[in-house]
Amino acid sequence: MAPDPPDPNPSTDVTIRDAAGTVIRVFKKHTKPIIESSISPDGRWVYTYSQKGNEYFLWEADSGDVRWSSQKTADPAYIGYVIARFSPDGRWLAANVGGEAKLFSVPDFQEPVTLGKDALFFFSPDSRRLICEEGNDLNTANPKLKATLWDLETGQRIRSNPTRNGFSRSSKI
Repeated sequence: MAPDPPDPNPSTDVTIRDAAGTVIRVFKKHTKPIIESSISPDGRWVYTYSQKGNEYFLWEADSGDVRWSSQKTADPAYIGYVIARFSPDGRWLAANVGGEAKLFSVPDFQEPVTLGKDALFFFSPDSRRLICEEGNDLNTANPKLKATLWDLETGQRIRSNPTRNGFSRSSKI
């Protein structure tokens, strides 16, 4: 089975559907096509990102209210990863915003904590720890990459180590 071809008319709308596929809500704030989205485990929050517009939104799923937004642009020389993950308990959102890895507390979405450059995120099953695999100069022969373990209850970095041969893409806690 082959993947679907790219949509020639990607949407700028966020469409929330129930399990049967019935449209429940449509949110309209993006001005460019959405390329990333994530929904919290309890279904209360939705994160969306449109690359060409550098638009980032955190939505309240029931109302469609935007709780946080940004139009931060990343350094064009830096090739980042578009990814956002909610923690298993739904208390945290880790997301890449404008070339920086950010950690938001849910549901207050106060000013996010910057964890470093764009990263891949891996939460522990109990949502108490987070691994951020981040790097820079990904187009060089010897990129500088590291994995950092964070204690989310204290906000402290536990340890940071270089990774071998690039991102592991399979970190687990």
